[in-house]
Amino acid sequence: MKDSKKKEKIKETKEVDKEEKENKENKEEKLTFKELVIDFFKSFTIKDIIFIIVFILLFTVPLPYYIHVGGGILNVNDRIKVEDEYKEKGSFNLAYVRQRNSIIPVYLLSYLFDWERVPMSAYQIEDDESDEIIWERQKMYQQESIDSAIISAFKEAGEDIKITDESLLVLGLMEESDTDLKINDKIISIDGKKIVTEQDIEDLKDQYEVGYDLEIVVERNKKERKCHCTIYEYEGRKVLGVYLLRQYKYDTSKKVDIEFREAEGGSSGGFMMALTIYNRLTKEDLSHGKKIVGTGTIDTEGNIGEIGGIKYKLKGAVSKKADIFFALEDDNYNDAIKEKKKNNYDIEIVKVKTLRDAIEYLENIK
Repeated sequence: MKDSKKKEKIKETKEVDKEEKENKENKEEKLTFKELVIDFFKSFTIKDIIFIIVFILLFTVPLPYYIHVGGGILNVNDRIKVEDEYKEKGSFNLAYVRQRNSIIPVYLLSYLFDWERVPMSAYQIEDDESDEIIWERQKMYQQESIDSAIISAFKEAGEDIKITDESLLVLGLMEESDTDLKINDKIISIDGKKIVTEQDIEDLKDQYEVGYDLEIVVERNKKERKCHCTIYEYEGRKVLGVYLLRQYKYDTSKKVDIEFREAEGGSSGGFMMALTIYNRLTKEDLSHGKKIVGTGTIDTEGNIGEIGGIKYKLKGAVSKKADIFFALEDDNYNDAIKEKKKNNYDIEIVKVKTLRDAIEYLENIK
């Protein structure tokens, strides 16, 4: 009997020990994650912490540069639709630069791969402008280039186009300006006088002295509001310190639709858009089955403007086996010719000043 009771007592003791052990293990499991985290951080030395901070900063802190890392071309045949259009056998392409924001590793690699380092100040009007403001301005430039491309192409093709409204948008503000205007504000009137062109503002400024505070009515987010802007002197001239961009509304004899992605911006595609629209409006196919690339801004009279990144844009055109590359005469054309000779590129580089120049060149291709 004693042995039996002893065995039962030992068994009970083991069961209690087992239960306590299980409870202890469960408790340890519940605390494991917290303890692991604490132990993990406790294991760091000061050197480890400094290394981690430096590593994070290396890949997160931007430098005040944009890095041009290469170029490419964009076929605009599928981006542009014209009512009752004529189709081309070849393709019209705008050239672009691939750009990256600059963090320290990318900046250092730019010296190894001969990438171009462009200061943010080249895109800024004010020193403290953010990437968001810069990009908003690039989208404004893009819309201006679309409008100018349509207007210039219709004029050149002899198609009906009627400009129904002109206005000015605020593109940016100088640091010295004293105003509550904001980027993308549409100027409606200044001191009660309707404003349509930059000359309207110039004429108005002559009527007032330095220090006069103008009342400006603008349209912002589809609502009218009153703003102010003080005239001041800059390099011997009376100025408002406001950069402006022309905006047009117009009616065309044929509907035109142009689509770009949200990540695409800037004005350098204006020339090639105009050339594509012109080709869609006229019966003769200027492409002649070739891959045609170009770059440059355009105004409403068909004048082509200079752009940057020409060597990357040319390289992108060559890599896609383009036949013809249009470049604005003078610096853009000269730089393109230098790159062609330097790299032995197999591509025809054509200098142009106007939309008409490009049309005449393509008309004479045999």
